[in-house]
Amino acid sequence: MTPRPISSQDHSLVRRLYGDPERMASIGPAMTHPQIERLMQERLKPWHPQADHWGCWVLHTEQQALGIVGARRLPMEQATAEVGFMLLKQGEGQGLASQGLDWLCQRAFTEWKLERLVALCLPDNQRSIRVLRGRGFHEGYRLPESVPWGTSFRDGVVYLRDRD
Repeated sequence: MTPRPISSQDHSLVRRLYGDPERMASIGPAMTHPQIERLMQERLKPWHPQADHWGCWVLHTEQQALGIVGARRLPMEQATAEVGFMLLKQGEGQGLASQGLDWLCQRAFTEWKLERLVALCLPDNQRSIRVLRGRGFHEGYRLPESVPWGTSFRDGVVYLRDRD
């Protein structure tokens, strides 16, 4: 499976991921329709490794799109990017998140010449933590009250992976 760049035809996938409270339960509050529209417009912008917005690729089988994987360069460090991934429920358990993250790490370290990748995760998001650890990420540090959650904030944990 090779992820493909997101396109306007993936609008329903993005809506099902970000608008579903169950999918968002370990990430943040479900987004409203206007928030999803803004997010989709940002994800459709042309992307390159120096861009300050998220690049997004679709994880899919031959039959359907089942999730996304993405990266964005962090402004405070020249050779660091944040990565993330999300799957629809029917995409879980097929290794898609692991495959997508492997693909993204490979590109980040070889083509884009990045030195470090980071992923922000809630401490109770065990599925994502397992995927990250399985792909060579390790727990870096805790960020108290750093993840917006409705009218408050939750702690986040930053996972790190350095280029070999």
